[in-house]
Amino acid sequence: MKAQLKFAGLVTLTLGLAAVSYAAQTGSRGARQVRADLNGYQEVNSISTTGEGRFTASIDDENRLITYE
Repeated sequence: MKAQLKFAGLVTLTLGLAAVSYAAQTGSRGARQVRADLNGYQEVNSISTTGEGRFTASIDDENRLITYE
């Protein structure tokens, strides 16, 4: 259960970063790339851990499509 909460917090943070990046780039045309590098300090109740991750997404306004890895 605790791991699920950490994962949910990490996903929420990632999507929040993507939304901020998207808002900062409004007005441009074509697909935009969004990327976030994550580590344990970015978790809710930050902890020292060797865990890390990367979020990448492409936002295409014309086709109304978000592709992510």
